Amino acid sequence: MLGPDSIPAVTDADEADNLPELAVLSAVVHGSKRFDVLDALYKGVLYDVDGERSRLYADVVLAALQTEHARSYLEALLIAEKYEYQSSFAKKYFAEGEARGEARGEARGEIKALFAVLDVRGITLTDEQRLRIEECADLAQLQEWVRLAAVAGSADRLFD
Repeated sequence: MLGPDSIPAVTDADEADNLPELAVLSAVVHGSKRFDVLDALYKGVLYDVDGERSRLYADVVLAALQTEHARSYLEALLIAEKYEYQSSFAKKYFAEGEARGEARGEARGEIKALFAVLDVRGITLTDEQRLRIEECADLAQLQEWVRLAAVAGSADRLFD
């Protein structure tokens, strides 16, 4: 039978990155007494893996930690991830990047809506028409095409 002593303490971020599940198990077993294990978990796994897995791993470890001090330590690492820029330069460029990302997301949503409306109405697109829609980044144009798709008799009517 495996006991806590048979689970190695993963204290190196690179090792944690290469073996994320072992790092999580190590944090569950040793994290209440060894903050170097929590550091390795955070730097090697929680900071780098996708958001959903990171939240899952963090939740498992936080629930397993036996001391409030260890939980507070890991929570502080996780909160520090939400750094707020201090300089107006960084704030400006971060905000611009965020706005561009939101605009691209909205455009992708309108493109999906347009394709869905056309599909439900049985209207087929040529490869050129499909490409024109997929490459469009103009949110107002995409919204207009969605409205037209609801009443158009053919795909050609969208582009008149």
